[in-house]
Amino acid sequence: MKKLSLLLAGMLASLAIVSCEDTEPRAEVPTDNNFLNTPPTAENFVYDLESMETVNLTCSQPDYGVAVIPTYAVQVSLSPDFSTLPEDKWIFNKENAVPYAEIPFTSTQADMDVPASDIAQGISTVLGYKKVTEYEGRTPYSGPIYVRLRAYFPTLENDTYTVLSNVIKLNVVGYATVREPGTLWLIGTPTNWAAPDAASAETLSDWRLRESEDEIGSQTYYATFEIPAGTLTFKFYSKLTGWDGGDAWGYTASDGNNEISLDAEGVYDGTIVKGKGNYMISSWDGGYLSFTVDLKNGKVKFVKVEAPE
Repeated sequence: MKKLSLLLAGMLASLAIVSCEDTEPRAEVPTDNNFLNTPPTAENFVYDLESMETVNLTCSQPDYGVAVIPTYAVQVSLSPDFSTLPEDKWIFNKENAVPYAEIPFTSTQADMDVPASDIAQGISTVLGYKKVTEYEGRTPYSGPIYVRLRAYFPTLENDTYTVLSNVIKLNVVGYATVREPGTLWLIGTPTNWAAPDAASAETLSDWRLRESEDEIGSQTYYATFEIPAGTLTFKFYSKLTGWDGGDAWGYTASDGNNEISLDAEGVYDGTIVKGKGNYMISSWDGGYLSFTVDLKNGKVKFVKVEAPE
């Protein structure tokens, strides 16, 4: 319930930021980015990512001048400036290496427990490893990593109020792990409302949306399904943890059907939030429907197509 309240507050805050009413308080772009705290033990402590479940990070809220709640994304790098590739003394796949990686974890809270596995996978992304087998004969990276936060508002169309924090250093012992394309499951009338749990995994295997290989960690999922004519009702689940596992994504936070329609071009552009609200197309005439679901930025696009691409 607390997380839901924070989410709603964040959405309302975003509306206040872009309000056209002169009487509404206006947000300011923060000028002080020094809002990520250095853990008190960071200098002498070594984070063994394989044996830890989470790494705790805390921050103070960027000063937007009004009461708003941003979303925080975590970025990791092997260079303190986040703009250069790792030094040659580190063994890595130069062709695929990148200056930094933004991990899937996000939070609207200033005290956050970041999955250690996400950080380890972020290190692999920076080093250019896309498969665990690429680590063969090599020692996983251990040493200093650099962390910063990206504070942003998913419901805003532009990044005017996006701000990057200061950089902190953590000493880590990594392990061989890479990020596979993420999965999102469509649950609804096309799946005969099979429960989003492990027992239905095989049944639901044909109703998965996936991240692209070159967009791992983006939390943007794609799929095209052939769906028979009739009333089409659905939502999405990011994990198969059951109806009440807290992993549902839909039109609204509360359960229920919400009518949507495709425009003259066969397109629906809309939003998505953490919750159980169903999308419903009561006049679906059958055929192929292409799905693009962007959980990080809270957007969806459904397009009727002639056939899968």
